[in-house]
Amino acid sequence: MTGIVVGLPRFEIWLYFSVWISSTIISVFEVYRNSKVFKKSKSWLHNVDSTDQEWMNLSEFIINSLLPACCMHFIVSQTIRRIYKGLMFEINFLLSSLFYAHILGIDALVFLYIIGFSFYLAGFFKSWFFVWVLAGAWKYFVKMEVGGPHGILWELHYVDLFRFYILFTWLLLRGIMYVMDVARGSAPGMERDGNLIISFIQGYIRLMAYFLYIPSMLGSPLFMYKSFYNAMKKDYEPWTSFRAEKFFLSVVRYIFWWGMSEAMIRTFFNGKMGQKPEYLLKTSPWLLCGIAYMSGQFFMLKYVVFYGMTRPFGLEDGIDDYPEHPKCIARIYSYSAMWRHFDRGLYWFIRDYIYRPIIREEYRNSLLWKFISSLISFSFVFIYHGTYKVIFIWSIMNLIAVSIESLGKWISKSVKYRQLLDATLSPRGQRRFYCICMTPLLLFSFLSNIYFFIGLKPGHIYISRILSMSIKHQMVLVFVLYSGIQSSVELERKEMFKLT
Repeated sequence: MTGIVVGLPRFEIWLYFSVWISSTIISVFEVYRNSKVFKKSKSWLHNVDSTDQEWMNLSEFIINSLLPACCMHFIVSQTIRRIYKGLMFEINFLLSSLFYAHILGIDALVFLYIIGFSFYLAGFFKSWFFVWVLAGAWKYFVKMEVGGPHGILWELHYVDLFRFYILFTWLLLRGIMYVMDVARGSAPGMERDGNLIISFIQGYIRLMAYFLYIPSMLGSPLFMYKSFYNAMKKDYEPWTSFRAEKFFLSVVRYIFWWGMSEAMIRTFFNGKMGQKPEYLLKTSPWLLCGIAYMSGQFFMLKYVVFYGMTRPFGLEDGIDDYPEHPKCIARIYSYSAMWRHFDRGLYWFIRDYIYRPIIREEYRNSLLWKFISSLISFSFVFIYHGTYKVIFIWSIMNLIAVSIESLGKWISKSVKYRQLLDATLSPRGQRRFYCICMTPLLLFSFLSNIYFFIGLKPGHIYISRILSMSIKHQMVLVFVLYSGIQSSVELERKEMFKLT
């Protein structure tokens, strides 16, 4: 819609930003003010909102174990690249093996070797169908057998088993990417150089170096085997003061965000508030919105740390397409943009290895095929995140919203629609109309993410609370969301003009 790039009167823009920012400040302050009820100690450090188990299990591990391991890996990797880059794959494989043996144990490491070997063999078959069956079989086996009371890894502590599951899940996705890329001819397979057995072993070691690459251990965004392979083949680049400063500041930047995350769970107890249905039922609308907003912001910041902390190491290792960390969710108002800018690695995977292979080029403009591809993609999302009722509801709501967006984009490309719009609305009016149309979808996104960020019962409560609000409160909520969309569109417009 061409009206989006058109500016609005300065006063109108000022009004939208003022409403959005002031509403955010009020709701966040309400969370801060009411957090005092949930604090049990006078010490700020000892008062912790521990409801986010993912953060509680991984926060200290990232700082105390993963970050030092990445630093050691980086120093050794840079040294080997300078001395003899021909050993880059083998050294990476060795360092990764030592690290995982230390934190998970030999049994878990051998099990990962076996899984990786199965995908290596699958690469010779070059079958898309077979690799998906293989990944599904491994996921079922691990879920049913590995972590049980008599499973292979039953001796692992709960926290270590949690880390193993994360590593295992990313390994499955990388395995699928590897086999599908080999089948497409876009990824190097085994290099037959001299002795066949040595070449076979060398190919396996190189693939395992990719699967177990230390900076990509915990939730790091996905990148292709081809990128990793090419990165390991690159020549050593001498360090300059500018490069060293940029690298150091990048690492410090993510350590700062880690510290901010730790400060948030000691200052805002929105997690504990969200887990108390009776509290959500009687709280004020401002606090209700503040709990949702802060839950989303912490979720975003958590993954900025998870995905960003090790990113400088991957970039300096030469992995050019190492995805960026999530974009601030306060600036995102559409579902498609949320998927595109939050978990970029997972988005690329869904787009290139599920959505596009299904829809194909000849059906790219078909609404039916777009819906079928989206349905299969979100079925994968449902299985990937865990087959729970709350994830099912969240996935269905995502599918509905993305489908509505696709329908809207399809309509907006119609010649008759464009002619009608241009005849009835000015460019500024078109921008306002676009933001009005996006407001219900933003509210829908807000509600669906409540299920994902907070839980099943809180999601139901939020829907019932919004539906039972007075018309006045509902109109205030809608206008605040509309102002947020206008603010985001204005920021996008400014960025667009900076790039031109």
